[in-house]
Amino acid sequence: MSGQHPVEALLRPPVELYSAATAGMAAVIAAYAPWALMMNRELAWGTAVVFGAVAIARGYQGWWILRYQRNLRTLPEFRMTSRQIPVARNWLYLGRGFRWTQKHTQRLWDTIKPEAQRYIEPGPVYEWARRIEAEWENKPVLQAVAKLLSRRAWWNPLAPLPPVGGRPALHGV
Repeated sequence: MSGQHPVEALLRPPVELYSAATAGMAAVIAAYAPWALMMNRELAWGTAVVFGAVAIARGYQGWWILRYQRNLRTLPEFRMTSRQIPVARNWLYLGRGFRWTQKHTQRLWDTIKPEAQRYIEPGPVYEWARRIEAEWENKPVLQAVAKLLSRRAWWNPLAPLPPVGGRPALHGV
């Protein structure tokens, strides 16, 4: 999806999901109630297949946007020991990287805009989870819940950001 258009608009509501839901419902109606659309069985099944394909394609596009927005708020964990760092005379290892293109410049510029901050900043549920984690870590009954909230796992949507080192920038300082 990102290579189809020269300008991306990924920091927006995923409106593709609306058309995916509509096409999916049309496919279900065509398949199970062809009389409601005044179609015979064969035409209704063909229509259901077409609507189903549209629903899958638009659903994938909406899912891609949701995944992009979710990953803006999370950092992948990357660790390596000092022995794993490659050493050479002619070049210096700076970490995992990628080729920076115009697409990445546009995405960076989009995240700087004030109207995009709701997609960048952690939400109130994330802030609540961090507060509960700190409050409940010393309470014996609720300690297990705090431990689950602090665990970085694929099933935990409220996992804390990984330690990236350095000193975090303070707002206004």
